[in-house]
Amino acid sequence: VRSRSLGGGRVGYVRIGQFTERGTAELTAELQRLRSSGADRLVLDLRNNPGGQVTEALAQASLLLLDSDAGADATVAYTVDAAGRVERHTAGAILHAAANDAAADGRAIADGRAAADAAADAAADAAADAAGDR
Repeated sequence: VRSRSLGGGRVGYVRIGQFTERGTAELTAELQRLRSSGADRLVLDLRNNPGGQVTEALAQASLLLLDSDAGADATVAYTVDAAGRVERHTAGAILHAAANDAAADGRAIADGRAAADAAADAAADAAADAAGDR
């Protein structure tokens, strides 16, 4: 993952070369750096990206969607199983699962842990709001 500031620092350019665990950690760090330097818009460059791990593509999309109006409840993907059951995957749930997987494997997602924890908290808050518990 490579990034740089454009447009006087308000625009962040992010180039994702492939969807990997390392790339997810790098994207987390680059997004934090760009945001802290004042970027409030992103240009995402996926040219010549051959793909990679689906779980990492979902995690990286989730990181990008956390700042959307939907936040942790933003829909990243739907999957349909062989029986035709549809499952909605949200940014918060994906990042929460990624953090749990990393912890179970004894590895850390560089600074992504904070994003995952924030997403999980936001998802729990959204669920509580939907259930009328708050």
